[in-house]
Amino acid sequence: MDEGFMTSAGQPAENTDNAVQEGVVAPEEMDLQNESKTPEPEKKEPENQQPQPPANANTGRPKQNRAENRQMKELRRKAEQYDSTAKEIIDLARAKGLHPTDAPEAVEMLAAAEKGKTLEEYRRDRSAAAEEEERRVKESPLYKALEEQVAKNADDLMAFRIEQEMKKDLAEIQAVDPSVKSLDDLGAEYQEMVKAGITGINAFYAIRGKQAIQNAAIPPTTGVVGGKTDTERDFTGEELDRLTEKDLDDQNLLERAIRSLHKLK
Repeated sequence: MDEGFMTSAGQPAENTDNAVQEGVVAPEEMDLQNESKTPEPEKKEPENQQPQPPANANTGRPKQNRAENRQMKELRRKAEQYDSTAKEIIDLARAKGLHPTDAPEAVEMLAAAEKGKTLEEYRRDRSAAAEEEERRVKESPLYKALEEQVAKNADDLMAFRIEQEMKKDLAEIQAVDPSVKSLDDLGAEYQEMVKAGITGINAFYAIRGKQAIQNAAIPPTTGVVGGKTDTERDFTGEELDRLTEKDLDDQNLLERAIRSLHKLK
């Protein structure tokens, strides 16, 4: 066939090429189409604007769960019920010619009126009855047994605390002098010092200082160790050994001896 080949649809191939060309957009035409679409201006956030929290963000207020909501609802119901009951009581008292200031006083006035008494008489009798009931309870065997048990528990607690404190004192003293096996080894003087408010370790140092003074050999005319007059200087171990009990009557020497023992331990 001279006019060209035919397509499967029976159309000349030339027509097919024209159709394809019609479906293709020229590059120049595409550029014009793109230019015709004006881009939307970008939205800018106003300056210094505080960010808004999300809709479901926590606003700082505690959320109530269902149980708390039910509890609050029940409390409101009881409050409303109390207000309603209180109003009824006050109205009832006023209907009887009474003049209460609140619901509790209305109850007292109604009770007093029922007994044929004034409000003052009713309150006085009720107070006397309460005192009598308290006296009766305190005289009961059960109350006395409970009272004795409470006192015993208090004594036991005090004894326990004293025991723990003595164990602590003994441990501190044994850290300085392991030869001390018991606080009883320190004699009655130690107990008297502790009762006077002196700590266990300081009482120990005071006793040891006096014991060291008993072996001291300081001339009574000097009044100081080695002729020195510096009251701020600490004693050496040899000077402590030479102190006498009479020297410790001087409060300054006693304090220096205790301080020196602390530093020599």
